[in-house]
Amino acid sequence: MAHHDLIIKNADICTMDANMTRIQHGYVVVDGETITSVNEGSVPAGVEADTVIDAEGQVLFPGFIDTHTHIFQSFLKGLGADHHLIEWLNRSALPYGKYMTPYQHRLAAQLTCMEAIKSGCTTLCEFFYTDQDPELADGCIAGMEDTGIRSVFIRTFQDCGEDYGMPACFIQPADKAMEEVSRLRHDYADRSDMLSIWTGPDVTWSTTKEGYRTMLDYCKSENVRYAMHIDETEVDDDMCQKHYGQDIIPMLDDMGFLTDHMLGVHCVNLTPDEMTV
Repeated sequence: MAHHDLIIKNADICTMDANMTRIQHGYVVVDGETITSVNEGSVPAGVEADTVIDAEGQVLFPGFIDTHTHIFQSFLKGLGADHHLIEWLNRSALPYGKYMTPYQHRLAAQLTCMEAIKSGCTTLCEFFYTDQDPELADGCIAGMEDTGIRSVFIRTFQDCGEDYGMPACFIQPADKAMEEVSRLRHDYADRSDMLSIWTGPDVTWSTTKEGYRTMLDYCKSENVRYAMHIDETEVDDDMCQKHYGQDIIPMLDDMGFLTDHMLGVHCVNLTPDEMTV
């Protein structure tokens, strides 16, 4: 007789493997933290488990990955809903971010992660940019860990941008920001794959070329992944043309930013040619 920790039976299984295999009637066996088998048909006689879930009429699939969120903004739902994005950032998100406390970040993280889990997400990437106090990051991470979700904490930086509405308290030199990234990686080094620490420039209108280079040098030397808002609005290209004489994608490509260690988020204003870069 075979005994396991968990069996989910009678499920319509979307495996999401390379062949996008679908098993319309099958069962999944789990032991500890490992899926040990995915099978077609009914559970054979003599195969038992401590917990058996009958998923008749339900779809079973791997957990979703939320690749981009701003956790503290879960407290701002509905605020300024009639504003365009840049207006909303300057009148709602950025001003409110200045006043967040570590405890509020923890609560916001609990709320965001529980909502994510309820929707089927098992991994969440937090793009964190309220950098005025190191303890804010710790509060946010604590809230994520409270829920048990697999977490990617992206500690971003801004080294300019007041003329575009970035609060002065968020701005710091890129080398100081990388010191804080190193501190987080050290303090949370024992979390295995349940918590990863990344970095990245927040947006191009709050990043100098020197900031990009400092971050890239750090990420290459320490093998750290990074993320960035790219072409979320027309401001990205307008700013890059004004200061650097290029649109954002050619600029990033020229400096070696577009690597397999980068996660680009939004990207809603890319041209077809830029999508191929």
